[in-house]
Amino acid sequence: MDYALQSLDPRLELLERTETATDVHLHVHLRSPSAACPACHQTATRRHSATTRLFMDLPDTKRPVRMTIRLTKWFCDEPACSRKVFTEPVPWLPPRHRRSARLEEQIRLIAFTTSAVQTEKVCRQLGCPISNDAVLALIRRHR
Repeated sequence: MDYALQSLDPRLELLERTETATDVHLHVHLRSPSAACPACHQTATRRHSATTRLFMDLPDTKRPVRMTIRLTKWFCDEPACSRKVFTEPVPWLPPRHRRSARLEEQIRLIAFTTSAVQTEKVCRQLGCPISNDAVLALIRRHR
């Protein structure tokens, strides 16, 4: 699993791994000494606080993988910037998404070759449960 984390982002650090017969839950932390402000692109080095996000990633031996990631919030010290505090952006986890970009891409590949109902069934068998309505929303968002 460390390889899977490193392939997702080399800055990820595994804090805790909890396995049950039905799923795997990982608590991870993104280690970074600084982050670029999404508004002005200046490097921020002053930490503000931390926040957590829960999302799903690629399944592990047909079991869903749920991750809780702790992200750092940073102060933007650029006086002209409209953002004073921002959460460190991660390219593989878009804002407000509940699935990693690589999991969404796998679901999208299945959805483009089958129907939404079939995609739901296949994904459930593979260990990444998703409703057919969520599949349709994912397809619409891809356009």
